Amino acid sequence: MRNELKLQNSSHTILIVDDVSENVELLKFLLQNEGYKTYSAYSAEEARLILMGNPIDTLLLDVNMPVQDGFSFCKELRSMEQFKLLPILFITSVDREAGFQEAMKNGGDDFINKPFNKRELIAKIQSVIRIKDLQDELFRQKLSYEKELQTARHVQDQLIPEKNFIWNGIKAQTLFRPYLQIGGDFVDSWIEEKK
Repeated sequence: MRNELKLQNSSHTILIVDDVSENVELLKFLLQNEGYKTYSAYSAEEARLILMGNPIDTLLLDVNMPVQDGFSFCKELRSMEQFKLLPILFITSVDREAGFQEAMKNGGDDFINKPFNKRELIAKIQSVIRIKDLQDELFRQKLSYEKELQTARHVQDQLIPEKNFIWNGIKAQTLFRPYLQIGGDFVDSWIEEKK
């Protein structure tokens, strides 16, 4: 069972961001033993570079870092479209009561106090990754459906091309506009009266 879990985890990547190298090394050791791939950053600036160039499934973020703290970095990430759904777990020694509220206010998904319980940490990571995997699958399905609808619109457009013609002395014109969603299309015709 444990090996199965490791195999599942091996396709997921976690970015650890903490300015204390001992904390980073401990988390790397624990997560790699669970089968996760890891990246490490010691500042928000380093983390930003890693995020821009690599697919990351979860971000473990410390609060107290030089130059830019974890709260403001989280808020910055949430303002970027590609990171709106990235799971962000704060893992910090900041007081839980004050820190939790600030973490949630700035876009965090959860808050873990140091020293942390290994089982709690792994369980929370598995939980947010499960949700992210479901969101990613929904997004892939949405793209697939949109592509199929675009193809269907193109086919429909070819079936009923726009025409101008005279029929029994009546000037006629066709107009066809397929809807963006399934539910019906609009085909119309009209007669222009002489004035």
